Parts: sequence; C-alpha cells; structure tokens
Amino acid sequence: SDRYAHPAYVELFCWILLTRAMQRVVFLCLFHVCFGMFSWSFWKTLSTTPSSPSVEFQLSSSDSLLYEQECGGMEKSQILLEISRKLPIHTQFTPAARAIRFCHHCQLIKPDCCHHCSVCQMCVLKMDHHCPWLNNCIGFYNYKFFMLFLLYSLLYCLLIVTTVTPTFIQLWLYNVFLLMQ
Repeated sequence: SDRYAHPAYVELFCWILLTRAMQRVVFLCLFHVCFGMFSWSFWKTLSTTPSSPSVEFQLSSSDSLLYEQECGGMEKSQILLEISRKLPIHTQFTPAARAIRFCHHCQLIKPDCCHHCSVCQMCVLKMDHHCPWLNNCIGFYNYKFFMLFLLYSLLYCLLIVTTVTPTFIQLWLYNVFLLMQ
C-alpha cells in the first residue's frame, strides 16, 4: 500500500540515505510524478462507470409481457428478432444458436461484446472483467483508465526498485564487511 511506500521512500530513502542533493531532488520529482499519475489513473478507474447499454435496448413493458407469455423458444427468438430490428445498431447473433442475445436479469437485448456481471448486477458494454481489487467492472468507458493504471503501477514500482537497489546493495555490502572484521 502507498501508505507505507511514500514515507519509506521519501523520508527514509531520500532524506536520510541519499547524500547528494541533486540526486535527492531528481528522485523526489520522479517519484511524485509517478505517484501522481498512479493515483489519478486509480481514481479515474474507480470513479468511471463501465457503461451499460442505452435505454433503447431495454424491453418495453408491452414487449416484456409479450416475451414472457410465449412458451416456445422459436417464438421468443422471433419476438427478440423483431424488436432488435428497431435498434440503432445491428446485433450479431451467435452462429450456433442463431438467436439474439438477451439478458434475463436486466431485461434487455445485449449488443455485441456486452456481458452481464453477476457481481455488479448489470450488463456492461465491452466488458473485460470484474476487478475484485477495484470492485468495479472494466468496460467501455473505464478500460483506458485501467490500462493507464497498470502502466503507471509498473512505472511506479520500477522507479522504486531501480533507485533503491544500488543503495540497498551498498548498505548490504557495508554490513557484510563489518561482520567480517
């Protein structure tokens, strides 16, 4: 957690262990830029909803009633096919079933790449996955922020490892030298 990384890096490493002022300033600037971008992308990923299909994909009450009254699968498929023709985009039906994709939980015709998340209880456009660490679905509107979050997390970790490793090795060798005397 950054609750520990920030004080450890800034106070312990930069202010206590580094002796050169210029190196300290460069490391602190790089650290805070990476930390700022990491925090921003994390917040944007959390606060941006992944997006659901528009209301046009929702079955009207009369269509829903008509759909529920039908018993056979072919009749239900025909009703969904007729409703889907009025939609602003064409949906591709699955080749095996030759049927329009329908979400029974949300009562909507699912556009392509739309999936129902059992955790969020909603259909998500271009759903990638439900992230348990962020407790949010990664979909159409927040996918870019999620990818940036991963990139800035990697840069943040690499910065810390590459700047701390030489000092860590130097301290470790110094302690080994002291033990051998």
